[in-house]
Parts: sequence; C-alpha cells; structure tokens
Amino acid sequence: MKLNWFGVLLIVIGVSILAAMSLGHDWFNVLIRFWPVLFIIRAMNNWERIDQTKTFQVSQMALGSVLITDNFVSIPALEGVWQYWPALLVLAGLYVIAGGNGHFKVRKVIAGTNGTTAHVTTGGGASNYHIVKELAEGVQKAAVNIGFNAGKLTVEGRSPHLMEADIKTTMGEPDIRYAHGAVAELKVRQAEIGGGVIGWGESENSWNMKFNDSIPLSFDVEANAGKVDLDLTDYVVESVDLEGNAGKFTVRVGEKSPDVALNLDVNAGKVTIYVPAAAGLIASGSAALGSVDLEGAGLAKDGGVWKSPGYDGAEVKVKLMYSVNVGKITVKRY
Repeated sequence: MKLNWFGVLLIVIGVSILAAMSLGHDWFNVLIRFWPVLFIIRAMNNWERIDQTKTFQVSQMALGSVLITDNFVSIPALEGVWQYWPALLVLAGLYVIAGGNGHFKVRKVIAGTNGTTAHVTTGGGASNYHIVKELAEGVQKAAVNIGFNAGKLTVEGRSPHLMEADIKTTMGEPDIRYAHGAVAELKVRQAEIGGGVIGWGESENSWNMKFNDSIPLSFDVEANAGKVDLDLTDYVVESVDLEGNAGKFTVRVGEKSPDVALNLDVNAGKVTIYVPAAAGLIASGSAALGSVDLEGAGLAKDGGVWKSPGYDGAEVKVKLMYSVNVGKITVKRY
C-alpha cells in the first residue's frame, strides 16, 4: 500500500509542535527551521508517478535536504541568500498556478488486460486520456459497464475497436476492467474517491466514448450529478440499463437494434428517450413523485402497460421498464 506522505507530514508537524511546547521552545521557529521537508515529502509522494521525471523528484529532495542542512552546518554558497528563502514559496506558488507539475510528458500505461492501453497527457489540473480497447478475436457480444460522476458523458460514433474513449478529468485515472470471452465484459468506472486526485481549483470531468458497431452490445450505465448523452443509433443494442441520479440524461436508439430492452431507474433526474418513428414500443413501470410522458410517443394504455399500435408486427421493438422516484421520463419519436 502506498504511504500517504501528507499524513506523515501532519504527524511530524504535530509532534514538532507538542515537543516544542513541552520543552519551552517557540514552535513557530521550529517549523521555520524544518519547512524545507515539504520538498522532500512531495518528491517521495510522487516518486511512483511515471508522468513526472525522476530528475525533477530528485531535484526537489536535494533542495529540501540542502535547506535543512543549512540550519545546522554553514553552507558558504547560501550565505546572504537564506534571508530570501520565502521567494522559493512565491516561485513554487506561481509554478503551480501556471499549471506546472514537474516536466509532464505523454505516457503510455496498461489500463486493462488483453491489450488495453491508454495514452495519457497530463499537465495543469486535468489529465487527458485516450483509451483504446481492442476487439479481441472470438468476441461475439460485449457487456459495457460505465460508472460516471459529476460531469458530462457522451457516447456517440463508431470505432473499429471494442471501445475508444477520450477522457479529460481532474478526478483521477479511470478504473478499467476487461474479461475476455465470447461475451466480453468491459468496465470503465470513475476513480474511487479515496484513490482519486483531490486538489484545489476548478474540477473537470468530460468523457467521450465510442464503441464497435459490428457486434451486439449491452450497456449498464450508472451516472450521478451530471449530463449524459447516449446516442446508440450506430450500434446493435440488446439492452440499456440506466441508473440516473440528479442529472439530465438522453438515450437514443436506432433501427440497427431489432429488439431493445430499456430499464430506467431515475432518482431526481430528467430522462428523454428517443426511438425511431416506425419502432414498436411497449412501456410499463412506476412513478412515485415523478412523471412519465408516453402519449407524445403515440402510446395508448393497454391493460397494465402502454403500447404503440402495430407493436407485434414492428421490425424494431423497444421494451421500456421504468422506475421514477423524483424526476421525469419523456419518450419521443424521431
């Protein structure tokens, strides 16, 4: 497990203050003498990051070590310079504001098994990921699981691969899992809060994804507090499971999908479903404090369900199951 050096820093500062108070010394002077340890701690905390050069990390550790040593042993080269040490903090602050973070470079990381790669460019606050998951030989179908929070998710367009994704985020590297087989399982999830990047400043989270259009796909999407646009008209879709919480969601299915199951669970959100004009549509579900608009899609009540005329003979059939707690579902034709 990676050691949290910021936690170590808090412990060191706390122990220093307690010791100084117990021994009758001015704790502020103690901190002034040892503040350069911040450079060492930062370098150690980022040592395993492959998007930063080791030269930069070593330089930080060397600077911190020299400044601390100067408190106990006179270093001639620093004579007359020490009184201007706060300028280092000013320069460091300007460097961070300008988006610097230690000579960032493009890196290639293994993001999953069986050839999944991500080309990542980092700099400033956000990281830009271009993720490619190859379509393995023998895959006949794929189940796609997407976990997304607070931002904008767009699924649109075709790819020769199983998946291509461009993700720009300040919320940590996405967690990608892949299981190979006749029915492949691909999971792309938001970084866990405990393992993500938590920093100051404005946050950003934008996902643009596209998938293969030659094999049947099933989508399971969990989205919280964001805007989600799923344009699935280019794909052969078997099912879409969408759990939407406090956001705005759009799902569009096309004529390439002869039989689609849409399962919606909406909590404090707004969902708009678009289905082809000629598609047969049947819908059923429950709405607690929410609302469902089906009449605009040409549906009429048929027993306990809503059903479009000619449903049984339609070449494209869409089965909608919904549960609305606080929100609204609207179905439209195009």
